[in-house]
This record gives sequence, C-alpha cells and structure tokens, in this order.
Amino acid sequence: MHLNRLCNAFAMLLVFFVSSYAAEPKQITKDGRWKLSPCYGVDGKDLYYSLSSDMGRVFLIKQDLATGKTSKMFEETTDHLYDASFSSDGKYLAYCQTSGSPQLFVVIRNLTEQTEATYRPVGARSTARRPRFIPGTTQLVFNESGEGGQQIAIVNVDGGNRRLVTELSAINRWPDVSPDGKRIVFCSSKEGNYDLFTVNTDGTGLTQLTDHPLRDIHPAWSPDGKRIAFVSVRDGDHEIFMLDLTSRNVTQVTKNNFRDDFPAWSPDGKKLAFISQKNGSTDIFELEIEPVD
Repeated sequence: MHLNRLCNAFAMLLVFFVSSYAAEPKQITKDGRWKLSPCYGVDGKDLYYSLSSDMGRVFLIKQDLATGKTSKMFEETTDHLYDASFSSDGKYLAYCQTSGSPQLFVVIRNLTEQTEATYRPVGARSTARRPRFIPGTTQLVFNESGEGGQQIAIVNVDGGNRRLVTELSAINRWPDVSPDGKRIVFCSSKEGNYDLFTVNTDGTGLTQLTDHPLRDIHPAWSPDGKRIAFVSVRDGDHEIFMLDLTSRNVTQVTKNNFRDDFPAWSPDGKKLAFISQKNGSTDIFELEIEPVD
C-alpha cells in the first residue's frame, strides 16, 4: 500500500471516536426475512423497504410505524422491486424494477397525477440502482452500469434527458443528495477500494471525504446537511458510522458482531433506520440520533 494512503488512514484513525448513544435501537420488523434499502415516507410516519417472500418475489413494503401494520405495494407487478425513494414534496416515488433486459430499470411514479415514467439503461446487461430525487429540481440521480462501467447519472422525472455526472475509471455506486440539491455523495473505487466522494450535480468539484484501507459504502446525507451516515467494515464487520462534514470526524454508531447496513434518515433527522442481521435474521431497527449544533 502506498505510504501516503497509510498516512491518510492513520490520520483518519486519530479523529475516530466510538459513539455513546444512550438509547438501544428499536426493532421495527420481527419476521427475520431478507430485507433491503429502507426509506421513510415524507412525513416520517411510514417506512418503505424491499422484502423477499415465500413466493420468490421481492415486494415493496409499506409499514406504518405507529401500528406496525404492513402492506404490499404494486402487487399487480410481477417483477422484483428495490430501492424506493420519495421526492421531498411527496409528489414522486421512484424505485428499481427487474425486467430481464436491462436487468433493472427506474420507475418514476407521479403520485399526484397517478402517472408513471421509466428510465431504461441501454444494453442487455445494463442495470440501474438507488434512485434519489434532487431537491428543488425535477430530476433524480442513480447509479448505472453499462459500457462505461458503473457511473452516477441523472435523469428527468419523465425518464428523459439522461446525462452522466461521473466518468471515472472506477466503480461508482449508491448516490445520495445534499438537502440543498447541490451535491451528490457516493462511494467509489477510484483510489483502489470504496471511499466516499462528493461531486456537484454538474459533475464538477469531485472531493474525497474518506480515505481508509477498508471499504466505506452506502452513504446517506442527513436532512440538515451536516452529516453523512455510511457503512464501513473498518472495525471488522459492517457497522454504521457517521461523518461530520465540518470537522471530518468519524463516529461509530453501531458496534456488535453482526452486520448493520443501509442507513436511512428520518425526515426530521432525529432517527436512523437500518438493516441488521442480528442472530442470523434480517430485520429493520431504528436508532435515535443525537443532534449537532
């Protein structure tokens, strides 16, 4: 490993602290089934996630957080559904759907007008994942694999006017957007393993946020714009960490011997939902997050 990379990693360790959250995570689901990519509804009252069923399908699930009641969305769709996301005004819902060719495409539903648009990557082996709406615009960002590798792309809510944000010789995945709509955070293998980077929505201003010998993935930008939650294996297994964007301090949020993954912020920034594989099951937990000044 290059000396400067070791020095940067050591510097990151100097600002590393283990979190002391008072509350234990609250268990949201208890069925133990495989789940993926939770997200909150715009009012924070419902949680949405992908769930594998006995039918061999991956459904999109809506769960009322007050009652625990769940319902399957779009049951008429026979494909698998992944990576749900809402626009900040609640007008649009986006998710990824399997189709065979391309492998996954983006569905954008206008919930007000009850219309639907799609973006389908070009190429039989192409696929799109993790759509996220850009606040203050009628666009969304996602990662797309194709002839140019895995890159970050933007498309309009009508599925048109697609353009690339990154054109890096690397695997670039799992974007999220700052609450002011100006910057995108994503994980990239640009420096040899997955680190966190940000870039302006026009593709300028590429900035590296983390530099660690072990991978940092699945970033989620806080609603106040001050922190980014992410997943890292820097303590031996997948745990949730927090990056303060002012100090660049990294704080560990979860610490145990099982996988914690896919953090998602509540709209008020007071909670994180995440997937945990505690005791060999896969369920969603919710953790209260301390505010920052």
